[in-house]
Amino acid sequence: MPTSGRLWNGINEKLCDRFTCLAVDLPGLGRTPQIPYGPKQLELLAEQIERIRVERNIEKWHVVGHDAGSAVAVHYAFRFQERVDRLVLLSPAVFPELKPFSLFRLLRIPVIGELLAPIVNTIFWNIAMRYALKQPTSKLRGVVRDFHAPFSGLWGSWRKDSRSEPLR
Repeated sequence: MPTSGRLWNGINEKLCDRFTCLAVDLPGLGRTPQIPYGPKQLELLAEQIERIRVERNIEKWHVVGHDAGSAVAVHYAFRFQERVDRLVLLSPAVFPELKPFSLFRLLRIPVIGELLAPIVNTIFWNIAMRYALKQPTSKLRGVVRDFHAPFSGLWGSWRKDSRSEPLR
């Protein structure tokens, strides 16, 4: 499920006394603008992450990749081995036996998915996420806004939105 770096805020807050924590969104997710997909995309993303390390004057760091970000993390760790102290992959989306939850399969069916999506959205954000994050709905607005951004408009995450700002 596409997510935003904001979902890491709780973890970053707990680790910030010991580490410099940065959450980077994949292109087209959160507040990061979409970039055209190309054969060198992983190389481009690894170089962008390396620029962040250089800008922050970090000699060596731990790199954590989550879901589709795991592919980027692995590519970065291979390309810039001397800069990675530890590599952590969380729920990497690389296993062929990964089967989506039944509800997600329903959401992919034309018309049925469009009818169910608002109900699932309401249940997920107003009940499940509030309970999981132990936050009132009002505090989840920023997280929800960033989650919904890639799906907004007629073309969803395929659109080019000049108003988006990348997370740094």
